[in-house]
Amino acid sequence: MILGTLGNELSQLTCSMHIAKELSTDDELKGFSSFERAIESLKKNTIQKVLIPGAYPDINKFIMDNDLEVYKSFVEKIPSLVFASNSKKPKECSELFLHKATKNLVTDIPSISSVTKLTYVDSNEEACEKLIMNNQDQSFTACITNSLCAEYFNLKIHTILREGISMPGAIFKIKENNK
Repeated sequence: MILGTLGNELSQLTCSMHIAKELSTDDELKGFSSFERAIESLKKNTIQKVLIPGAYPDINKFIMDNDLEVYKSFVEKIPSLVFASNSKKPKECSELFLHKATKNLVTDIPSISSVTKLTYVDSNEEACEKLIMNNQDQSFTACITNSLCAEYFNLKIHTILREGISMPGAIFKIKENNK
């Protein structure tokens, strides 16, 4: 069976991919740029299951979708969530890249002010990619990401925002009576 989730199946850096690897050792993993794209693929029968962590703010639309059902629920530890950048020392941040699932962590970062531009991206991995691509000027830009991504992209971790989170979530499939 093919299990889809947010992330790149080659790098497997997102929290979703991390959980999928832990839970689904027999499944082939397929990465998507968004959970919505993974669900589209599920509805087209190109994959059989989709994993979505409970921190995803829009998970309710999948729970309420009449074509879907929760096949399995889980609670798994995710990598630490961190505040990171290319700079050795953080200063007042001009732009912060983050996934909307991590937006509540912004208030835990001292160098974030009311003038900081918050740029929402589709994954923790994309937050790091955008940081690297947009860090050409002299302003201090940073991201909220997970420790796997920060290490992979060789970013400086300034603050561990959350460590050892047990993440609940669900694996969705097409309802039996809809096949």
